Amino acid sequence: MGKYSLQVSDETLEKLDEKDLMLLITSEIAKLPAKMREVFELSRLEDLSHREIAERLNLSESTVKSKYKMR
Repeated sequence: MGKYSLQVSDETLEKLDEKDLMLLITSEIAKLPAKMREVFELSRLEDLSHREIAERLNLSESTVKSKYKMR
């Protein structure tokens, strides 16, 4: 190794990998159709049930369950 080589700890590498993974996940979520993305975010980020999502989006619970399977 050279005199000025950068020493990177395992913890730093893990944080970089985690950041890259989060960017990839965010990018893929953004590619979802608008309604599917909204259901996904309500399910995963707000931890709402199918019933709560259906009420919030004015959909039937069966529509949320069948068209937007998340759990």
